[in-house]
Amino acid sequence: LVNLPMDSPLFQQFCHCFPQFSRATVNNFLLLASALLASRSTNLNTLKDRMGTLLGKPNRQPASHYKRVIRFFNCPQAAALTQCIQRFTFQLLSERVHYLILDSTCWQIGQKWVHLQVLCAVYQGVAIPILWRDLDRPGTSNTADRQELLRQAAGLFKLKGKILLADREYVGDDWLRFLADLGLDFIIRLPASCYKTQVSNYGILRRKALRRKRAMATPILWAGYAFQLVMKKNPAACPGEPVLFWITSLTSPIVASELYRKRWKIETCFKCLKTNGFNLQQMNIKQPTKIALLLAVVVFAYVLCLLEGFRERAQIRLKRYQSGASGPAQSFFKRGIQFITSGLVDFIVFLRL
Repeated sequence: LVNLPMDSPLFQQFCHCFPQFSRATVNNFLLLASALLASRSTNLNTLKDRMGTLLGKPNRQPASHYKRVIRFFNCPQAAALTQCIQRFTFQLLSERVHYLILDSTCWQIGQKWVHLQVLCAVYQGVAIPILWRDLDRPGTSNTADRQELLRQAAGLFKLKGKILLADREYVGDDWLRFLADLGLDFIIRLPASCYKTQVSNYGILRRKALRRKRAMATPILWAGYAFQLVMKKNPAACPGEPVLFWITSLTSPIVASELYRKRWKIETCFKCLKTNGFNLQQMNIKQPTKIALLLAVVVFAYVLCLLEGFRERAQIRLKRYQSGASGPAQSFFKRGIQFITSGLVDFIVFLRL
């Protein structure tokens, strides 16, 4: 956007998703994203040090760039700006998604706890955050927290028919009824003793699961809904957890146990956003609305890397493992961020990606 006229097609491409914001705000968003990619850091002091080079003005005082960054995060309509960036990011994704993953990640900034509750979509085999909230406290989320996030998601996306994957934290009768009322299918990992008293032949089924390779299930009727309690022998042969348990709205226990493997993709996503990519834990802002805005910029940069990685798919060699399985030797994210940052010498180059 630097030196681009207001009627430039490139400028219009960005601005149609930001109808209530000025050209300067959109400009600063894209500049911040380019600095994030160049520095691989969410620390505002590190970001501002990259801006002079990106703008072709290396002699400008870094303090002026820092003021520019602060103005962006002090936007009085920060929540609306976050939604605009999300909307713009989603438009870069052309294919439908069928699976959602819900999980949280926590860390401390001084005395402040950042507790990000994140809803991801599985897109081309990769987890991409589509909605998030900073709960602003340590510990686990509660049912009200989860319901609020899913209500927001239902207002933005069509959830009916999609399958939600979640770990053992996301249990509870009110929560399951809420998901069923949304029309959202689910596969949720369970602690071993959960719903034990509601299944009369629980012990028999558990012993059978230990002798079989394939998952098995028994129906659970609760509050007018029919769910399945799924059990499967732990393929990792873990002495402390010999049997894995799930509750699901799906009818096939085999399908449910296989699909649940996709849940791990959100852990890979968190790694890319944090230690293996943009170092999210280096952020030095503490207000939840500003953290949500920063994460919107991070997710935009993450999606750009993934899209570049997808385009380079044919160039990624396959790696074969001792088990006989094979997979890409390099992740799409890593391939994409390496390609982008190797040629990111100024802001105009970034806008042409």
